[in-house]
Amino acid sequence: MADRFNQIIIDLDALAHNLSRARRLATPGVRIMAVVKADAYGHGLVPAATRLVRAGADALGVMDLHEAAQIREAGLAVPLYVLAGITPDQCPELVARKVIPFIYEAGLAREMDQAARKRNQRAGMVLKIDTGMNRLGIPADQVEACLSDLFGLGNSRVTGLAT
Repeated sequence: MADRFNQIIIDLDALAHNLSRARRLATPGVRIMAVVKADAYGHGLVPAATRLVRAGADALGVMDLHEAAQIREAGLAVPLYVLAGITPDQCPELVARKVIPFIYEAGLAREMDQAARKRNQRAGMVLKIDTGMNRLGIPADQVEACLSDLFGLGNSRVTGLAT
């Protein structure tokens, strides 16, 4: 049998180096989110996230609640964002774990607010806007109405916008 020439070498120091390069290129004060979704693109979710936080990542982005739970269970307390879709039944756990979801409809925002109210906490969320990809997101022409609806929430707030 022939020797295998293909291999993957995971170099966590290289990830940290890349983050430091990005930090030097960014305007001072810019916060950097390290996206570690999909098992950190095959680099290993918890080892990559831990190394990137130690290297100065201000926040982490994960795919779903399952990955968010792994990050929190590893003891990482940085701001943590779920980039993909969530379901209403996940809102209580998102609030409990202090995870900020990207939301794409007002109903999800209300569910997050209700879950936060039940825990006597505040919840953050990022409003995801569809600007033409036709994936998850509030259609651009409905953003103003959605934001008006969200301003009345008492235990949560929109902390950012994303496309």
